[in-house]
Amino acid sequence: MKDTILSLIDRYINYQKNLSGGKLIGAGIKLLAGGMCLNLLIRATITGSLHTAYGDISASLEAGGLEWYVIAPALALIGSGIVLHFKKATTSKLTPLEIQSLPKADASHLRSHLLENSRGSVGDGHFSDLRGSFIAEPLNIDDWREAITEKLKGVREFLEQSGRSNPDMKLAVGAIAHVPLLAAIGYYLTNRTNAIFYCWNRDKRAWINTEDHTDGGKRFHIECVKSSGNAQQVGIILQCSIPVNTEEFLEQTNCEACYLVSLDRVGLGNLFSAYEQQRLCREFREFYNQTIRPQHPQINRLDVTISAQASFVMRLGAEFNQNHMPEEIRVWHFENQKYPWSLSIFPHKRRNPISIEWNTSEATVA
Repeated sequence: MKDTILSLIDRYINYQKNLSGGKLIGAGIKLLAGGMCLNLLIRATITGSLHTAYGDISASLEAGGLEWYVIAPALALIGSGIVLHFKKATTSKLTPLEIQSLPKADASHLRSHLLENSRGSVGDGHFSDLRGSFIAEPLNIDDWREAITEKLKGVREFLEQSGRSNPDMKLAVGAIAHVPLLAAIGYYLTNRTNAIFYCWNRDKRAWINTEDHTDGGKRFHIECVKSSGNAQQVGIILQCSIPVNTEEFLEQTNCEACYLVSLDRVGLGNLFSAYEQQRLCREFREFYNQTIRPQHPQINRLDVTISAQASFVMRLGAEFNQNHMPEEIRVWHFENQKYPWSLSIFPHKRRNPISIEWNTSEATVA
């Protein structure tokens, strides 16, 4: 009888393992109640008598201890349910990662938006404010470079520490920043598949969850604007939101070969869909693998300028964290018809994979 009871309990526990923490706790309470009832029954003395022609036959049975085979697993179920409940509560928490560097941008904080609109809990997260580095007067280039490098280092350390302590953490990522910085953040986010990207909608003055929008079906059109099979320095102009002057880019970057990658419909605020962004990133990866690498086998530097929404630039930055990329990827900042500074990503360096270069003598970084 004991073996039968233990077998039934074992099957019940195995069935409950796939349930949520709350259901595990409920199952444990039911099993505990059953154990308590069994305790009352077993602790009692069971007596009985049988009347026969040969006389009366009586018997009594007194036992104890079997109920603990029910109560102990019940307590284990309740404990496991509590642990699972708190673990899921932690992993379902949205943790914001926000970066702002544009001094003139007037946007609310992402965490404030999440607190007002998220159904779940919201963690403290990490807010990196670089706006002060872009409005200092007079501007000291060395101080400016050091300040930005330290801020990016802080973002990287936050992602590494949170990844170690809670790899299932859900990140809510939003940025209003210069294109090179966005690419760097995306580069650091490469292995964080549980990140939700938010876009700042200027018209609605609100943060938009890119996962709430459907794929609009936009495609990339690729045009070679400068050709050289032996090129070691290759440029890519990624044109999504506003048109880019290819001649200015070529003149200021000195690329030996260059490609214009443009959406079929260029315009502001046209890439709010996470699914569309992911598909276009795959198209970009295929373009690099099937066109750039075979036609330019000696490439050692890729120069990139991007006109696109912040969330898409970050997704694209994650594509740069690949072993088949060249030694250096230089992402340029465009301002006032010039490219005054750039950020270099070195995918094959484990330590200090990012550096910032000042490329003109004019002290303007707004």
